[in-house]
Amino acid sequence: HGARPELGRNAIHSLAQCIVAIETDYAALLRKRRHTLLGHATINTGTIRGGAQPNIVPDHCEADLDRRTLPGETFTKIRRELLGVLARRGLKAKLIDLKGFTCPALETDPGLPWVRDFMRVGRQKKPIGVDYYCDAANLAGAGIPTREPGGSERVRPRYVGGVRLEGAGAGERRALRGVVAVQHVAGEAGLRLERR
Repeated sequence: HGARPELGRNAIHSLAQCIVAIETDYAALLRKRRHTLLGHATINTGTIRGGAQPNIVPDHCEADLDRRTLPGETFTKIRRELLGVLARRGLKAKLIDLKGFTCPALETDPGLPWVRDFMRVGRQKKPIGVDYYCDAANLAGAGIPTREPGGSERVRPRYVGGVRLEGAGAGERRALRGVVAVQHVAGEAGLRLERR
């Protein structure tokens, strides 16, 4: 009861300590690892929910986190890192995979002939990366060669996978010149921290 909070365990307070550790210690760890085109991975606490009403010591709390990943990172590795950061501070929380499926980072080889052709038509000299997630990464993860169009126009080529620029009309070629061929895209992991 709120009149004697010292007799209970406040799940909101406990989870707040976990969030502080993640937003400081874990975020600092992520900033140390850099990808040449994507920069560093990120973590963000997007929502937090807990308690039933102000005069009751809350027995549950949960927070949803967004973790932007780099090529090669897995949920298993992210989970291990997060729980390790919490353990170093003597903290515990349940960690749940909100998505239930992989949203990998995209890393397309800029040396592939179709990528070189796309970059040539788009007048792009070198590959770039962006910090948002896109579904093209799932296609690439299934072995389908792909890339993210990027840019504000988000023009999709006629074919997913091997883009045939030879068959593109003049209008398509003009549109492609305004689009950057993004070869590297951050992945995404949705996580939930819980304290009960």
